[in-house]
Amino acid sequence: MELIIASGIQWGDEGKGKVSYYLSQFSDVCMRAGGGSNAEATFYQQGKDWHFQMIPSGVVRGKVGILADGVLISCDRLMLEIRQLEEEFGDISDRFMISGNAHVVLPYHRAKDAFLDENVLKINTIRQGIGPAMADRAYRVGVNVDTFIRSGGAPEGQDEHWEDREQYVEMLRKYRKNTKRYLGELQKTDKTVLIQGSQAFMLDNVHGTYPSVTSSYTSTAGLLHGAGLPYSSLTRNIGIVKAYPIRFDRTGPLPTECSESDQDHIRNAGNEFSHTSHTPLRIGWLDMVALRYAQELNHYTEFFFTKIDVLSELKEIPVCIGYRHRGETIDICYEWSNMDTSEYEPVYKVLKGWQRPIRGVQDFMELPVEARDYVTFLEDQVGVRVSLIGTGPKDDEVIVR
Repeated sequence: MELIIASGIQWGDEGKGKVSYYLSQFSDVCMRAGGGSNAEATFYQQGKDWHFQMIPSGVVRGKVGILADGVLISCDRLMLEIRQLEEEFGDISDRFMISGNAHVVLPYHRAKDAFLDENVLKINTIRQGIGPAMADRAYRVGVNVDTFIRSGGAPEGQDEHWEDREQYVEMLRKYRKNTKRYLGELQKTDKTVLIQGSQAFMLDNVHGTYPSVTSSYTSTAGLLHGAGLPYSSLTRNIGIVKAYPIRFDRTGPLPTECSESDQDHIRNAGNEFSHTSHTPLRIGWLDMVALRYAQELNHYTEFFFTKIDVLSELKEIPVCIGYRHRGETIDICYEWSNMDTSEYEPVYKVLKGWQRPIRGVQDFMELPVEARDYVTFLEDQVGVRVSLIGTGPKDDEVIVR
């Protein structure tokens, strides 16, 4: 078996939907291994745009799709996506499966998520109930898919919230499979499996900018753990890097956050708004310090560099190559938890912009020299080859090097 992981390594929204859909054409099986409906994968297929929060992108291509043990199931969102797929392709039960050990997000998880964020956390979660569901799993009082099916979808004390519980039970029973056995058998074959990361590494619950993080483990090791696969099976570890990092939340650290005018320009050029609320996203300059940290902890074999076309109108592009911290300049930072960004001053190298459109370019040598320099500067600074470059949102707007 060949195993590929493709995951974001900044603060999310790196273009994982487009990347995972693109890579799925070279895979037999596509899977989610962590997180839940708290991240949306957006991609385009033959003029139609898809917005998935639960189902792996490759199912649209006819690939086998898996929601593995580490995924948190939001039944309402999953049912919506299954119905969208059935309307387009008919029954998908022969190529979509859910682990019985994946846990279910219950209505009170969402209510608790909203209450905590409003009154305690104040970190701007999207209130999908993921954190409380993860906490219940850790407390050993969570409800997994098998328990949900056996209990008729009505956990004790929650009956009044589950008007659609019978439909959810029927849905989960239909797609519940022994995914561990299936993956164990796959390891004896020459099939290719793609793990699609949902959040991003700098939002990892342990290694990210805690407490402004997600509730799951988004590192390479965390995704393998959620999938139930050994590290020795990994053949390609693709880190997805956006040409400019963004954050959804309003409070978490983003050391290279741009001026308001630069954010407005990039935001409008790249449509950097929340998919659900159309909230403007925070935008920063490319941060080599954070990327070096992510690389040291995950050992990516290559990068997929996305959305460089958005920067095409800029005359100059600052790139952060270090932080000034307590009288010294550091090129890698390890102190991300409870970070006080006022103690870290970005050190910038200003690169020349290319100032001409490059959307849709498919040959690296057809890029302006300044755009090529931007790519190779990333490679030199982090020590990882950029093997793929996104030059637009469409599936074929990719440079393969």
